[in-house]
Amino acid sequence: MGRMMVLSFPLDGGDAGDAEEREAIYAFEDALAARLDTVKGAFLDGHEFGGSAARLFLLAETEKAAERALKLARDLAGDVPFDVEGFDDEED
Repeated sequence: MGRMMVLSFPLDGGDAGDAEEREAIYAFEDALAARLDTVKGAFLDGHEFGGSAARLFLLAETEKAAERALKLARDLAGDVPFDVEGFDDEED
């Protein structure tokens, strides 16, 4: 069974954020991808901007990998708030 989590960061600079916000999200995404190399079975599967939010898609093969990946994301984000939506892949 796999798990997908959507990390959603609020943006203040319009529907897709301003250039500074988008650059910060890209930098966060790159840094998280590098750290996820240490978590077996977890990886980023892209991003999207819209609705005054940036969303990163995080996939994990196991619950343990999901927990470790989310901890890395929270540690990396520090005081930057984000919401997490997650669901299990019942088809596996």
